[in-house]
Amino acid sequence: MIITANGKNVYVDEIEKLILENKSIKTAKVFEENYHVTASVVSDLSESETRAYIDDINLCLPEFKKINKLYVAIDTLGGRIK
Repeated sequence: MIITANGKNVYVDEIEKLILENKSIKTAKVFEENYHVTASVVSDLSESETRAYIDDINLCLPEFKKINKLYVAIDTLGGRIK
């Protein structure tokens, strides 16, 4: 659970589940960074496609649950990330 700067509770499992509905997203980790919701994902999509997908998710979330910062790693052949 994340407690935002406003004192609101955000359950990371809910947001991770939404992110992982896209089969091109291999892994998703939601965490707090400077009292804001942050996500790190490994994806088969390009970075711009992944960011667009997260933007779509944010449209459905209340303001305090929106993903404010996103780290994207593209899944590479063999599963190695440089």
